[in-house]
Amino acid sequence: MRLLLVHREATQALGDLDAQADAWFLDGFAPARNPSMWTQRLFRLLFARSRPGALIASYSVAGEVQRRLASAGFIPQRVPGFGRKREALAGRRRGDWQPLYRRAPRALIVGAGLAGGFCSEALRKRGLDAPLVGGAAGKASDVPQLAVFPQLAVRAEERHRLSLAACRYMLDAPGLRRTGVIRLPKNQAEAARFRRIAEQFPDDFIEWRDGRLHYHQAGWWSFADFAEALGLAPRDAWATRIWQAGDGWRCQLEDGSQLRADALVLATGADNALIGNPLGLHWVRGQALSVPGLDLQQVITGPASLFPPRQGRSVISGSYARGRGLAPSDADTRALLKAAAELLPKTDLNPKDATTYVGIRAATRDRLPAVGTLPLALLAPAKGAKSAPAPEAPDFPEASQPSGLYLCNGFGSHGATQARLCAEHLVSKLLGEPSPLSRAQQKFIAPERFAIRDSRASRQSSAP
Repeated sequence: MRLLLVHREATQALGDLDAQADAWFLDGFAPARNPSMWTQRLFRLLFARSRPGALIASYSVAGEVQRRLASAGFIPQRVPGFGRKREALAGRRRGDWQPLYRRAPRALIVGAGLAGGFCSEALRKRGLDAPLVGGAAGKASDVPQLAVFPQLAVRAEERHRLSLAACRYMLDAPGLRRTGVIRLPKNQAEAARFRRIAEQFPDDFIEWRDGRLHYHQAGWWSFADFAEALGLAPRDAWATRIWQAGDGWRCQLEDGSQLRADALVLATGADNALIGNPLGLHWVRGQALSVPGLDLQQVITGPASLFPPRQGRSVISGSYARGRGLAPSDADTRALLKAAAELLPKTDLNPKDATTYVGIRAATRDRLPAVGTLPLALLAPAKGAKSAPAPEAPDFPEASQPSGLYLCNGFGSHGATQARLCAEHLVSKLLGEPSPLSRAQQKFIAPERFAIRDSRASRQSSAP
C-alpha cells in the first residue's frame, strides 16, 4: 500500500498529475463557500484522469455540481446519504472498469549499481522480484560512502524541486545516515547565493551559519549497506545482448544462458555496450580515497567531500575528469589529500594508508537523469541497416509509447540523491501506477527529450 500526497491548488495538481484514478471523493466544502474547487475545468481534469468505469462521489448535491459532472462526461445521480446527510452524490465515467493488470509483468534489471538496486527495491515493495544482472567494473556505487543532499537554486525551478523531493525520499533508505551535510562556498558570489537559498527554508531544514550552508536533513549513504539490507544478489554474468521477441524481451548472458522478460530495465551506467549511446551520454571519471576514520560528525563538501567514519574508515572524494580510464591517478590522490588537509588542518593523512576507488559516471548534456520508457526508434540500428530517422516531436507524454524497454541512467554525480525517487517513478510507469513525479518533472527526465529537442532545432534551422 502506498500513499501519494500532492500539496498544490487542486486544478494545478490535477493538471500536472500523472495518474488514472479508479475512484474520486470530492470533499471541498460547498460550492458557495469554495467556488474554485468546483469549476468546470476541474471536472474536465477529473474526467481526463479517470479510467473507464471510474467512480466519483461527494456529499454536495448542489445542482451546479451535478450539471458540471454531466457536462464533463460523468453520469451523476443522487443516492442516500450517511449520518446526518440525507442525500449524497455519486457517479461514474462511462465504460467497463477493468483491473490494471491481470498478471504481474516479469521484469529484468540489467545493471547492479545503485540505479539497478533502487529499481529492485521499488519492485520488491510491490511484491515483485526481478532478476538483477550485474558484473561491470568501475561503478560509482563501489565507493563506500556517497553524499546525499539536494541541488537548490534561488528560484524554485522544476529541476530543483525534483532534487529536493528526491533527497527527502532518500531519508528512510536502507544504508542512509542522516548526519547532515555542510557545504562550503567557493567564493563570495556563491556565499551570497547560498544565503538567499537558506532564507527560503526553515532553519531546521537548511541554515546559513558561520559562512556555511548546513543541510540538516541530509547525510551520506552506503550502497554496500543498502545491498546487504535488501539481500541483493546479482548474477555475476554480464549481459552481452538484448533483443525484442514477440511482446517481450530476451537477454543473453556471457555464460550463454538467456533470460526472458516482459519489461527490461537498463540501469547500466557508463556501460553502453548493449544499446550504443543514443542519448549522447558522456563519461566522467571520479576517484575517491578511503582513509583511517576522520574526526567528523557531518559530511563536509567543498574542494573535496569528507565523510564521518564508517567501519573505522572515511571517504575523501571529489575528482572529476572526462574519460573512462579505471587506473588510479597519483595526481588525483595528491589533490584529494591536499583538499582534506585544508579542510581539516590538524589531520595527518598518509597516502600509504589510503585505499583508492575509481568509478565512471554517466552524465547527460543537461545534467539531469534519463529515466523512463526508451523508445525503440532511439536504439542503434542493426549492423548494415539504415539509420533510423530522427523522431518527430509529438507532445509529451505521447512520445513515450510503451516498448517494454526502460532506462534508468545519466545521474552523473547525483545518483545517491536522485536515483531512488527516479526508480520509484520508473516502476510506477512499468506497472501503470500513479507516478510520484509530476508530468512536468517527467518531461525533464524523459529519455527521448534530446531527440525531440534536436528534431525541433533541425526543423527550425532548415525553415526558410
